[in-house]
Amino acid sequence: MTAEPSDPFWWRTAAVPEQRTLSLAPPRAQQHLADVRQARVFIEVLQAELADLTSILAVTERSSRSVRSSTGRHRSGLSARIDEVTRLLDALTERFPTA
Repeated sequence: MTAEPSDPFWWRTAAVPEQRTLSLAPPRAQQHLADVRQARVFIEVLQAELADLTSILAVTERSSRSVRSSTGRHRSGLSARIDEVTRLLDALTERFPTA
């Protein structure tokens, strides 16, 4: 069977010789080490963000007595962000316990 350009699958029917390529990827141990290092960086960033969000929420709760209009929505948004950061931190520390 010859492949015809009018056939929508003509490129799939052509026989392609097997090609071997040299993998330049680092060994598994080095990949794991790089993953752990990257996880450490993400954990540090997330912990700083969590500290910022927590302090902002504390200030918002203290000032909520004087301003009532949008404080509730602002606090719920902050709480949702805190929950998300906490979830991400938990996932990272579970996946990379040595980080």
